[in-house]
Amino acid sequence: MFKRKVLIVLISLILCTCVSASLLGRIIDRKMSSYVTEEVDKVSKILIRKILNDDFFDKFDLKKLFHISKKNDGEIEMIDFDTVEVNRVLGNINDEIIYYFNEFDNGNISLIEKYSSVFNNYVSGDQRGVFINIPIGIIFSNSMVFGVGPSIPIKILLSGQVKSDIKTSIKQYGINNVLLEIDVVVEVKEKIIFPFSSKYVNVSLEMPLVLELISGKVPENYLNTQNSDIIK
Repeated sequence: MFKRKVLIVLISLILCTCVSASLLGRIIDRKMSSYVTEEVDKVSKILIRKILNDDFFDKFDLKKLFHISKKNDGEIEMIDFDTVEVNRVLGNINDEIIYYFNEFDNGNISLIEKYSSVFNNYVSGDQRGVFINIPIGIIFSNSMVFGVGPSIPIKILLSGQVKSDIKTSIKQYGINNVLLEIDVVVEVKEKIIFPFSSKYVNVSLEMPLVLELISGKVPENYLNTQNSDIIK
C-alpha cells in the first residue's frame, strides 16, 4: 500500500511538473512573440531588398511592362499592361526569393557568409539553419535586465509561401506631364519555432520598379493591378 501511494505521488508530481512547464513555456513564448515577429519582419525585408538588388532587374526591360496609347494630338488615351511580361517578371522575383530562402533554411554557409552584413547584425546562421538570438531578459519585461544572461536561439523558417503583385499609380505632374509609378509588392509567409510552440508571420514589402515621366494629360482610364490575381 505504501509503495502504491508513493507511486501515485510521483506520478502526480511528474504530471504537475509537465503541466507547469508547458504553461510556463507558453507564457515565455508569448512574451517573446512580439519581439521575434518584429525582428523577423526586419530581417526578411532587408534580405529581400538585397536579393532583389539593381543587378537582378537589369535582365528585364521594365518599360515593356506597360503600353501607352496616345491620341493624334499627343494626349494620353490609355495606359495598360502586358500581362505576359508582368507574369515573367513576377515569376522570376518569386523564384529568386524562394531559392535564397530555401538555401538559408538549409544552412548554406557560403550564402550566409555572402549576406554576413545581415546575419551578423541581426541573426545567426549555420548548418542547422537561421536563428534569432533572443536575450533571456526579455522574459521579465524589464529593460534593465534586457541584455543580462544568455540568449535563447529561436529558429525561423524563411522558405514559406511567396507571392508577388504589382501596384500602380498615375498622377498629373507639372503642366502637361504624367508620372507613372509601378511598384512590386512581395508577400512571404514564414514560420517561427519557439521552444514550446510555433507561429506563422506574414511579411509584406513594397519596392519601386518603374518611375516614368510621360508627356500628356492623365488618361480617363488606366489599368491598376493592385490586389489583382496576376501571379501567386
